[in-house]
Amino acid sequence: MTYNRSKAKGDTFERWAAKELSINGGKWHRIPGSGSIGTNLKMSTLTGDFEGQYPWFRKAFKGEGKVGYGTSKQMTLKREWFTKVREQAKLDNKYSAVVIKFNDVTGGDIGSATAVCFNIDTWNIMMSDIQELYDEYIVLLGKYYPKEKEE
Repeated sequence: MTYNRSKAKGDTFERWAAKELSINGGKWHRIPGSGSIGTNLKMSTLTGDFEGQYPWFRKAFKGEGKVGYGTSKQMTLKREWFTKVREQAKLDNKYSAVVIKFNDVTGGDIGSATAVCFNIDTWNIMMSDIQELYDEYIVLLGKYYPKEKEE
């Protein structure tokens, strides 16, 4: 078996991203084989690089991870990454996301080296779902803490 540095770098990033995305209440995990097993077996639940769930979102997420497509200052984004994960996520009724990391960032604003990207449709669906949750919260808040009548 030959060692593929690019594949190892991607695998390491996917594990890191799943761990990082789990910090604030999410439960993320890496898909074995970066989703190739699911693609080969035609099992949508095993596609994508990683997936996760937050208790306050109505749907889970399916993610595609990309690292090293450029330098520490710029990165090439490919539309096909968004299309692929979007199609995979749609099969399981999940939100789609592409998680990117700039290559070789070792100093400065390290936090700007990694980003979670959503296509506009996914973003709007997520915001609509959050609005529904907020509206439900306001109704419950009024039920348990009604405003006192002014005299």
